[in-house]
Amino acid sequence: MGGGVIATSLLAQESNLQDLSNPSNQEQKSFIERMKEKELELQVPRETVPVTESRYPIKTPIPKTAHYLPFLQTLLNIKEGTLPNPLGISIIGSYTTETYRVKKFSGEMGVGIGDKIGGLFEKIPSSFNVPVKLPILGQTNIAIPLFGTLGVISKTPRDQFIADLKTQINNAFGTGEKEWKLSEGTVSTKTSAIGAKVDTWLFPFMNLFMSATYVHMEQETRVGSATIPLDSPITINLDGTAFGNNPKTITLNEITFPIGSVKNTLDGFAVMGGTNLAIGYKSFFASCMIGGGYVQLDDWQNDVKGFVQKPFMYIAPRIGYTYEGVFTLHTGVQKIKLFSSTKGKDLSASSGGLVKGYSVEVDKFPINFLAGAQFMPMRDFGISLEYVGSPDTSGINAEIAYRF
Repeated sequence: MGGGVIATSLLAQESNLQDLSNPSNQEQKSFIERMKEKELELQVPRETVPVTESRYPIKTPIPKTAHYLPFLQTLLNIKEGTLPNPLGISIIGSYTTETYRVKKFSGEMGVGIGDKIGGLFEKIPSSFNVPVKLPILGQTNIAIPLFGTLGVISKTPRDQFIADLKTQINNAFGTGEKEWKLSEGTVSTKTSAIGAKVDTWLFPFMNLFMSATYVHMEQETRVGSATIPLDSPITINLDGTAFGNNPKTITLNEITFPIGSVKNTLDGFAVMGGTNLAIGYKSFFASCMIGGGYVQLDDWQNDVKGFVQKPFMYIAPRIGYTYEGVFTLHTGVQKIKLFSSTKGKDLSASSGGLVKGYSVEVDKFPINFLAGAQFMPMRDFGISLEYVGSPDTSGINAEIAYRF
């Protein structure tokens, strides 16, 4: 018994010497370890956070990352590996069709628009005559020159008439954008996107993500005809030769151009970052994804870079049910807010100099409805599909994720 006491005393002395020569065990512990010890002291009862443990049919090891992330899982009494692996890399894609009305369209005519329109008259030969049927000698057809003393349009000399018309048109259209009235004004788009996303569960209730996608859009705008108001009226005095010797004056306060449909193909990118906040009770959960980003689309066919350039905000609350973390169903809504109207760049080259720029505001249903499902056969891999729909939108989102 005495030997045992002596041995114990020697061991205690050795331990004290080691403590004097080395830093304390507390100092040697990492920040994560000290934090987890503190969380253990404050740990809430298990029933306070009833999170369903995932039971994947294909068993794979719990990664080391699950020891560090998400933060606070020890405090909330959530066993490591209960939640999905905290880090993820995903391939994402979508396909959407939309049809909506143009609420407001404003355009700016090209510089020197009067010179371009007046140039059409300059292409008419000076000797060009118009056949006119007069009620004499049994409805005789005679040829009357467009300009000159017997001109059908004007008695003003040809060059002077065209010069005056150019000046009037330039003054009438003025400068800057003005609202155009469209007879139809509907837009149909088919948009496909593919890209990548990275995310992490920072806390059990907070996921952070960033994504970048390549976007391809085929767009058709049915304009019909566009009526453009004039800053000052255009006045044309017509000679009365072809009107029973009754001179006429035509005053135009607006001009209508038949345009029909305009088709273009846009390519570009969209980047977004944000957070997904979630709470759960056993197998039920509610989440809200909030993000913001930027989109740029270029019309390479008409050599218009930055056809669309604007920031946007994304918000999507969802509710759902998960079966042991393997099968998950959810429904919800999403809203995409595009800031500022779409502004077209200089379109002089693609419109023959007629249109310089424009801005358009569309009338869309305010939200889209969501319904989706996710399947995770193992903690490292998952696939999800989501339908997006509204009165003017129909599409699908897809994601293939690797988690570690």
